[in-house]
Amino acid sequence: MVALEDVRLSIRKTLRGAVDSQSDHGETVKLGKAITTDNPMSRLTWEITLKAGEERTVTYRYKVCVRVRATTTMR
Repeated sequence: MVALEDVRLSIRKTLRGAVDSQSDHGETVKLGKAITTDNPMSRLTWEITLKAGEERTVTYRYKVCVRVRATTTMR
């Protein structure tokens, strides 16, 4: 089904990690929980208007730190 008029979209995504970039002039806000940790909680938002029949893909990049515990074997 194709829309006959413009459509205004409000998109939100919450994730844990450091956001590097977003498409379409999206905004990122670090949430109060775990704001200074390696992987802060972030909310990404987009406000987009699509013309009738238009399609668009929004994208984002983020980093997640994973701690690795080194183990040694003693002989």
